[in-house]
Amino acid sequence: MKYLSTGVMSIQHTFGQNVKSARKASQLTQEALALEIDINQAHISNIESGNIKDLSIQTVGRLAKALNTTPARLLDGCHLD
Repeated sequence: MKYLSTGVMSIQHTFGQNVKSARKASQLTQEALALEIDINQAHISNIESGNIKDLSIQTVGRLAKALNTTPARLLDGCHLD
């Protein structure tokens, strides 16, 4: 896991874990989610593992909509590094 010097998980990792939890709660595969929001499955995998530096607000919104949640829930627990 990627931690900040304060011991808090990075925003990317926390966001990724939130996306993964919401996806599993929605009973979607990475592939199904990717198709739903028109990106490739590898991008979903990178998001969920925290291996992404920049993510557009549009993508955050599309993820939230596809996962029947809000952008705020996907960002819950995220701390700026």
